[in-house]
Amino acid sequence: MTLRVFDDNLLVKEPPTMMIKTSFGLVIPSDQTALQIMSAEVLSAGPGKKIGKKFRPTVVKVGDIVAFSKAVATKIVHNKEKYLLIHEDDIVGICEDKLLRFRFKLEAKLISLGLTQLRDMISPIDHHGMVARQFMMDEADLEKLSVEDLAKISTEPIKEFSIYEILKFEDDTNQAFKVRISFR
Repeated sequence: MTLRVFDDNLLVKEPPTMMIKTSFGLVIPSDQTALQIMSAEVLSAGPGKKIGKKFRPTVVKVGDIVAFSKAVATKIVHNKEKYLLIHEDDIVGICEDKLLRFRFKLEAKLISLGLTQLRDMISPIDHHGMVARQFMMDEADLEKLSVEDLAKISTEPIKEFSIYEILKFEDDTNQAFKVRISFR
């Protein structure tokens, strides 16, 4: 990362527009887009800001998943990548649950690979033509996930996904997630 932020500013990668496909075939923006509340991972955080004669350090750290209003974010394009700049005061929440953080990252990764999320699917047998797969993965595996990996799942091109279960496994040294996803 070559961008450094100052004061209480936070730099996040602009999340891809999440489109949801209903069981009737309608493609609509997700609730996140419709409500103008976004979630993103913090890539860079300023040291804090001076209030009067006192310095208040930034509470949010690099790697945190934060929720904020889309209206307060300033768009930045750097090296053809889209980012958002927000003030720490504009954060409405920080996700601290490891399982929710992993789900957020998994959804964002699959959407960034060009897939559409199916919203109203409960189990792998709800939709015809779906290919259900189960994976054990950690965050490092998720970072490496590519279109080529998805091509190994099915002989047909994959365009849609639905995550229907994520379980967390943790011991003293490792943390992994069992993920069940349906594709078509």
